[in-house]
Amino acid sequence: MEDREFEFTKKFWAEEILRGNLIWPDGNVIRFAKRNFKPDRSCTVLDYGCGGGRNSIALAMEGFSCIAMDYNAEALEVVRRKMSERGITNIRLIQNEGFEVPVEEGSVDAIVASGSLFYNRASDIEKILSNMRKCLKDQGLMWADWRSKSDSLFRKGEYLEEGLYKLQNGTKREGCCYFFGGSGGD
Repeated sequence: MEDREFEFTKKFWAEEILRGNLIWPDGNVIRFAKRNFKPDRSCTVLDYGCGGGRNSIALAMEGFSCIAMDYNAEALEVVRRKMSERGITNIRLIQNEGFEVPVEEGSVDAIVASGSLFYNRASDIEKILSNMRKCLKDQGLMWADWRSKSDSLFRKGEYLEEGLYKLQNGTKREGCCYFFGGSGGD
């Protein structure tokens, strides 16, 4: 499979961010952080694939220090604008490339990855997770969401490789590549 399939997926989600369709924070992310960490600036949360910053902004407003990371420079500008509008100073913006997580080793308490990992091949997800693990502190925790084989979009497109599909018309994500792991009807 060629990388152009993934370039389309990246472009699709970059446009969604700029259209402002992803504005509400994921309640699961906020609950994860608040249940496991004291919400103060000494606790750093990396929001991997932050998009327009919906989770980074919410976490910062709760008192956490955040690193908002995305491959898309325009998305990071959206986060920068939202920070400015709200007077938020406890978010650091980082643009990453490929599967890199350019953060100092052992420097973050938590990582959240909301809607950002399943746009990759399984082998690439392993690389990303390995790179994420390096930046976590020894007792650090991670929260991520995944697409499983019980997801309504599973098998709704062209089979590319085990668990990976290019979604078809009628899914509202036509042409996007999604990886479906885990259990559910094979």
